[in-house]
Amino acid sequence: MYQAVAPSSKLLPSMVMSGQIELAKRSGVTLSITGGAVVVTSPQEVSLLDSRKCVHFVEQAGLSVLGVVENLSGFVCPSCGDEVALFKTGGGERAAEELDVNFLGRVPISAAMVEAGDAGRPLVSHAPEDPAARAIREMAQSLRSRWENNTRDNAKEDNMDKK
Repeated sequence: MYQAVAPSSKLLPSMVMSGQIELAKRSGVTLSITGGAVVVTSPQEVSLLDSRKCVHFVEQAGLSVLGVVENLSGFVCPSCGDEVALFKTGGGERAAEELDVNFLGRVPISAAMVEAGDAGRPLVSHAPEDPAARAIREMAQSLRSRWENNTRDNAKEDNMDKK
């Protein structure tokens, strides 16, 4: 699970595991998490079971679920560009629909992703035209747009409350 914190125009992901939230709650620590959670799953059934539990846990913790991302959603052949569904596809989208949360998109596996990871560089700058990089940028833009719309809507409500 990733927590998306978006002050002003930046989307800053910080990884928070559901176990850390539970441990903090049991220890009496007050959680101060803004934004919400992005649940990342892969399309296999065992991963989807965990993701569904994570969505319920996040909601019980009083956080919003910004959406579900399907990771490992196909392999992009570096020679021909064809995509092969190694782990199936569509499970994340079905889970999001069943749970009534946003589906943010699919991120395929690619050779450029492996190279970027080995080089310690973000995929979106290492290989910006890679299908996985494009998918990540599209999801980030979608989250940013939603965040900005929610911020504007909340500001309007605050102004109306003051009148």
